[in-house]
Amino acid sequence: MHNFEEENTVETIDGGGGSNNILAGTKEQDTLDLTETTLERIQHIELEGENDILRLGSDSLKNVKDITIDGGGGDDSIEGTEQADKLDFSGMTIKNLETH
Repeated sequence: MHNFEEENTVETIDGGGGSNNILAGTKEQDTLDLTETTLERIQHIELEGENDILRLGSDSLKNVKDITIDGGGGDDSIEGTEQADKLDFSGMTIKNLETH
């Protein structure tokens, strides 16, 4: 996905059955705004290359377990919102994200 934000979003992304359900960015600089989107049955978020931003709301990850968030290359970050200032990342694997 590329520039998944503002009017270009949906309420739910469901990975369906099976394994290795991946939500992926592109090799370009991406913004994946999931603040108003709930993920279900997604196992990996891969941001790929460049300087990506992953925005999460308080309910974005409530229905997923054992998810891996991989920033890939570039200077990537996770952002919350004013309403989601407490995001619970327990049980998740987070890698290749820079701290600011």
